Formats: sequence, C-alpha cells, structure tokens
Amino acid sequence: MSKIDINNTNGINPLQQAGKSKVDHADKAKTAAPRSKPEVSKDQLQFSNTAADVDKFVAQIKELPEIRADKVETIKNQINSGEFNPSNSEIADGILDELR
Repeated sequence: MSKIDINNTNGINPLQQAGKSKVDHADKAKTAAPRSKPEVSKDQLQFSNTAADVDKFVAQIKELPEIRADKVETIKNQINSGEFNPSNSEIADGILDELR
C-alpha cells in the first residue's frame, strides 16, 4: 500500500483556493439578475352613494340653528295676543318629547 502525502497539493495553496471559491460565488451573486419584488396590491375603500348622501344631509342638519327663531317669534305673538291655547294633552306630549 502506498502512502498519501497530505502536504502535496500540486502547487495550489488550499487557503487561496478556498478564498477564490468564495469570491467566485460572490461575483456570481452580483452579476445575477436582480429578483423582482412581488407586486403588492393596495387596499381601496369605496363609499356607496347612500353613504355620501347621508354625509351631505348630516352636514346640512348641522348648519341648521338649534332654535328656530321664526317659530319662537310666531308663538310669542300668539301668546301676547291670547291666541295660543294648547290643550293639556299637547303640553304633556311636548314635555315627554323633550325628555326622550
């Protein structure tokens, strides 16, 4: 049986060969075509026409005065002239409406 000489590398330094191998892999990675990123879809939100109408009506209601001055003035005039005579039922209904 013959002996194997582990020191004989046929003139190639194994450390240099290993480093070259790593460099070759790095060069291949740099020259490879860049991978494209997967296309990401964006979320979208759509409101129905009904929702837009509701928003419009809410904005209009917010613009209305809390106290209707024209109605208050009419009732004041009716009270002063003696023409305003609500029934007990109308008064009770008005009070209950305010409490609800």
